[in-house]
Amino acid sequence: MQKAVHVQRSADPQLKKALTISVFIFLFGLFSGLFFSTGLSEENSRELSSLFISSISDDVARPVRILLSSLFSNYTAAAVMMAAMLSGLLSLLPFAVLWYKSFAIGFCCGLIQISGAESSLVLSLTEIVPPALFLIPAAILLASVTFTCSREEIIKSKRPSSKGRSLITMIFISLMGIAAGCIVETICH
Repeated sequence: MQKAVHVQRSADPQLKKALTISVFIFLFGLFSGLFFSTGLSEENSRELSSLFISSISDDVARPVRILLSSLFSNYTAAAVMMAAMLSGLLSLLPFAVLWYKSFAIGFCCGLIQISGAESSLVLSLTEIVPPALFLIPAAILLASVTFTCSREEIIKSKRPSSKGRSLITMIFISLMGIAAGCIVETICH
């Protein structure tokens, strides 16, 4: 009994460390994306920002297509993160996916601001920020939990412990947050 209590208490610091690492990786990716977008030549940044803004402000895009596209891209990234739970060798995969997603967000935000369009702030506040309020915490939590599950090989255990069940619950909450972010993205578009 005493050993089980000790294992439960030691899981919390591991998850906290993974959350701290996830937040750092997210911020590193976000600022890397911003830095990369500002480092482009003026001609390339103008061209890319006009393409990006025209894709965001596409009024003929159907909500079902937007929702399905968002669900596909976000759940594909989530599936790649969750693949790390199959083996400890893949434990860094969630952090790589998190960096990629945050780099993309930073790059797109940088392109919008570089464009200098009169509606660039409005586009950022209406198109990128609302879904990001759900998608970013869900991605950070999912990366942390899948990393923790991968390191401790929770999936391979025959009987899930209370710690394993709580981690699986956090994965489910992350997936629900991703779904909420995709719905908000569809509504905002």
